[in-house]
Amino acid sequence: MMPPSAASVADDRRRRIREFLNAHGLDAACVELVSQALTHRSYAFEHDEMLDSERMEFLGDAVLGCVAADFLYRAFPEDAEGTLSKKKGYLVSRTELGRRAEELGLASLVLLGRGEENSGGRQRVSIVGSALEALIGALFLKGSLDPALSGFIEERILTPALPALQKGAHLDYKSRLQEFLQKNGQALPVYKKTGESGPAHKRVFSVDVYVADERLGTGEGQRIKTAENRAARRAYEALTRRGE
Repeated sequence: MMPPSAASVADDRRRRIREFLNAHGLDAACVELVSQALTHRSYAFEHDEMLDSERMEFLGDAVLGCVAADFLYRAFPEDAEGTLSKKKGYLVSRTELGRRAEELGLASLVLLGRGEENSGGRQRVSIVGSALEALIGALFLKGSLDPALSGFIEERILTPALPALQKGAHLDYKSRLQEFLQKNGQALPVYKKTGESGPAHKRVFSVDVYVADERLGTGEGQRIKTAENRAARRAYEALTRRGE
């Protein structure tokens, strides 16, 4: 049996992108733009003639931030600016965007280079979260911030995170973890940077947190402090579950 041709593979991918857009009420006429948005730089590097997603990711990040700010302003009318900023940071974090991208089924549509694919890139929140930003950028280029795009962002990306925000997911978990450990007479946490990825203007850092040599949490973020706070949140939640 002959393997599928490059043309048939490309046609199948365009079909799947069109089905994704239709399923979410988005403009299915911008398949080519979306295809570029879902092309990781590792794939573009292996195919010299192809553009990658980074410019659209830059644009999508700004569009998402604007919609998230408006969403939070309306959802939390009593919150001060500082609290709204923390909540916005949580909503547009790579971890949350990666989670939303997985839920939407976007990861399977991302084109990755062989090395990135073989190293588990399709499961990496920094990659699939960035792909979701690039998708937003592509849709904005096609039709500006029309009702379909703003509705998609609010309903599929922002609203699912509301329960976590209401439980305090945006709070300073490093302080909460340290207070919990001190209260229970345990060793203080130790944070270790385990890696970094992405372009120079948008680095993503990975951090593990250890308590008495036990790794209790992992986090990612565009700042080391953000990654540490996300790791601390996972450690704090793991420890409090043990006490239930």
